[in-house]
Amino acid sequence: MSMKSSEKTLVILHYMGSHMPYAYHHPKSYEKIHSDDPYRDQYDDTILFHDYVMEKLYETLSARPDFQTLLYFSDHGEAIDLHLDHNPTIYVPEMTYIPLYMAFSDTYLSSHPKLIGNLAARQKSRWTNDLVFDTQLALMGIRLPDLYEPENDITSDHYDDTPDRFKTLFGTRAITAK
Repeated sequence: MSMKSSEKTLVILHYMGSHMPYAYHHPKSYEKIHSDDPYRDQYDDTILFHDYVMEKLYETLSARPDFQTLLYFSDHGEAIDLHLDHNPTIYVPEMTYIPLYMAFSDTYLSSHPKLIGNLAARQKSRWTNDLVFDTQLALMGIRLPDLYEPENDITSDHYDDTPDRFKTLFGTRAITAK
């Protein structure tokens, strides 16, 4: 990844790491897990490869002098133990459990203590990827009063973690806590 460090840069990466068919989403050299469940093994191999890719991405971006934040989230979960992938016609709550992680430069950490404190306090809060807009605006310091909804921003003092508001499948199914 080559970027001039004097330019303002926003990197958005869509990474199809752990989607069916799993064997197509990692090189053969990452076929490392072997158990009595080949389906699960293939999925776990995608996770190993995904972790490698994310590590390299973080190393590349955080080495830039202008690095500020890295935000990662999945588009959906998988019902791996049930061998259901993310089939919406056979819904189970595990399909909504997604990772969310963020990394920050030391400069960002020291200049945004309230935001970082809010995140630390909400490590176990519910969050869905349809809330990324408001969270990303806050992370980038973009002020759009007519569009920004603080109740949807996990970094905000006003974030709403009320369980009943979290739904999936176009608002037809409640997301239950893990």
